[in-house]
Amino acid sequence: MKKVAFKNFIINTLSELRLYGELHMNKKLSDKLEFQWGFHQGGNSIQGLQNVVEEILTSVYISENQIYPCVDLSIHKITPDNRMLISGRIASYEPREFGLNWTGRKGPFIYGINEKLIDKSIDIHSKEFHELLVQNNLRFRA
Repeated sequence: MKKVAFKNFIINTLSELRLYGELHMNKKLSDKLEFQWGFHQGGNSIQGLQNVVEEILTSVYISENQIYPCVDLSIHKITPDNRMLISGRIASYEPREFGLNWTGRKGPFIYGINEKLIDKSIDIHSKEFHELLVQNNLRFRA
């Protein structure tokens, strides 16, 4: 995959991750972003869509045929200034061509959310919620 196409894929991924959060939290989320690789590793967070996209791009995309195949993106918290704080983690698999990930979805990104953020009135294990994720292309139909 060409670098520009992968960059656009990341932008779409971040939009999907926000929708994933909205469905789990049962509320509209801001499009303001903050990102950090693995909170247990320390380090600074990055703010703003373009900065977050560039950070993910430079860390995940090596070349057209060398892309890390499994990258967790999890909504960690909503900051006091209403930013969606995303934690990223690259699994230890060798880079390879762009393709399906272990969930059956295209690309390397696996979505997650801190369970403390999930609206308790939503049964995230129900068939109906699973179907909602499938309909929104946030989960592969098993």
